[in-house]
Amino acid sequence: MPIHDHALAERLPLDYRWLATAPGPPILREALALYGVKEVSGAASNPAIIGWRDELISARPDLDWVRDVYTHDGVPWCGLFTAICAHRAGHTEIAPSFLSARAWRRFGTGVASGQPYVGDMLVFWRGSPDGTAGHVGFYVGEDATHYHVLGGNQSDAVSIMRVEKIRLLYDGVRRPLPVKGGHPGWGRPMILHASAADDTENEA
Repeated sequence: MPIHDHALAERLPLDYRWLATAPGPPILREALALYGVKEVSGAASNPAIIGWRDELISARPDLDWVRDVYTHDGVPWCGLFTAICAHRAGHTEIAPSFLSARAWRRFGTGVASGQPYVGDMLVFWRGSPDGTAGHVGFYVGEDATHYHVLGGNQSDAVSIMRVEKIRLLYDGVRRPLPVKGGHPGWGRPMILHASAADDTENEA
């Protein structure tokens, strides 16, 4: 299949340019469209990231509380990134507490086998498996020890990084429900080289 998104292919690292030819699922396409967005260091914020918050509030007035919590892009925003991707893809089951990465364990359907496919959502623990902190992103592949995750707030940007498999929560593989007119996606895992991406070191 020829590359249908040349601009995206140019932005992606070489080992991931195949994603520019993948047809879906829609939530993954929305996530890829935001690849490379970065937060602003210091007191300022990237208006694009703040705009995601406002777009969600406009669509869901019950989420207005987020305005007082997510005040700048120094606040952890992997959940916000996931929410805007889900919203733009046509998903309606966005958790009211979507800023919490672990809240996304209620999204879509669980995967009994525990084996993610390209475009599935992955929810990880951060700090401690029994704590409350976490990280959420989208599966684009794996190697022997790590998942390759497209996510927000990974080294302060929307990027692809490696996350240790042992950090995946027991119910942390979530498959998006089909949306009207959406492509079901690749429907399989993807084995990648460990050198394709750096390990994530900053998810907060």
